[in-house]
Amino acid sequence: MFAVRSWFFDITYYAISYDKLLELLEKWKNDVLANLKYKPEIFDCDDFANYFKVWMTKETGVNCTGEALGLVYKDGRLLGGHAWNIVIVHKHGVIDVLFVEPQLGEIIENQKTSDGWEYYLLAVLV
Repeated sequence: MFAVRSWFFDITYYAISYDKLLELLEKWKNDVLANLKYKPEIFDCDDFANYFKVWMTKETGVNCTGEALGLVYKDGRLLGGHAWNIVIVHKHGVIDVLFVEPQLGEIIENQKTSDGWEYYLLAVLV
């Protein structure tokens, strides 16, 4: 259960291994992301998040991915609303929920991406 607003569409969700997520992120970056083009208001953050969720379900055969909604900041400055993904993983026998930025194809560590954007979670759709 999340301590934020959340909507669950299924009764049961499944985790994938952390290593499988890393493998799929490489495939996403090389085979899919390279062919997607950001277009403001037409194909932007929510579309990347939705596409990644559907793609992950197709690739894994399970519902391990959801969409995250919230705010992003850079250098303490609010950019605005943003959508990204959550992925349910098991790593060393522990189930965890990780943030993934589909526009970069990377796991968000400590609520920050490699390019310095900070993420603040408000809601989850799974």
